[in-house]
Amino acid sequence: MPSQFQIAKAVDTVQHGGVIAYATEAVYGLGCDPDNHHAIQRILEIKGRNARQGFILIASSFAQVQKYLELLSIEEENAIRDYWPGPTTLILSASETVSSLVTGGRDSIAIRITTHQDTRELCDALGHALISTSANRSGQPPIKHAWQLENQFGELVDYIYPSTLGDSDKPSAIIDARTGNRIR
Repeated sequence: MPSQFQIAKAVDTVQHGGVIAYATEAVYGLGCDPDNHHAIQRILEIKGRNARQGFILIASSFAQVQKYLELLSIEEENAIRDYWPGPTTLILSASETVSSLVTGGRDSIAIRITTHQDTRELCDALGHALISTSANRSGQPPIKHAWQLENQFGELVDYIYPSTLGDSDKPSAIIDARTGNRIR
């Protein structure tokens, strides 16, 4: 469990436009402030990722992601009740104000309200959601060991938040809450 100092350092890093690495339910992730275009661009460069892919937002509560959403349909509201908090990422209708770097230029946004305790504490301390993308180069397998994270990303990120992976053995399921279709 991260100390208060470590949480404060991660918060300060994100608030000042930095990129952090942190543990999620199944793999290590890279994150930043979803409203900071420069930080998002850095993650794209670090991963070698195409901007049209978009990103997942991870948060500890619905209130932290509400500003990124359009008025929700009944189907979306039902999916939120059924899956959150938990390891499922939902595709929801995005607000028109959300950066295309986050949505990949689509009218939807991918969001997960996590049950991962260390990440919840970080989002609570930040007071908002984080970009969440697997810590790996585009096309490579996600990182599941802290030593791999340090070796591959230690010089590329501004802070490695010392947290441990959750109990899941695979990345989160992704469901389009607008249609009910399972994406992953």
